[in-house]
Amino acid sequence: MPFEQWSAYLPVAAVVVGLVLVAWSERARIQSWLPDAAPAKQTGSPLTPADRFDKFYALRNWCEQAGAAEAVKAMDSAVLPAIVQGGKPS
Repeated sequence: MPFEQWSAYLPVAAVVVGLVLVAWSERARIQSWLPDAAPAKQTGSPLTPADRFDKFYALRNWCEQAGAAEAVKAMDSAVLPAIVQGGKPS
């Protein structure tokens, strides 16, 4: 009785096991593709404090116009001090 219930799933299980084995055997080739799929790192110079503030202010105005008061409050309490101090937001 148990074998009869599982016999309908044997072809699916065999295909899954076969796919796993193929993927395992080709793992080096798959890993070689991954760097190509990742986005390229930015090589440009970092933004100046004035540029960061301009971008922050534009985003803050957009949030304010959209009515996202909590986002504006969070930006004022975390992002703005980080821009002024020159570090990352806490």
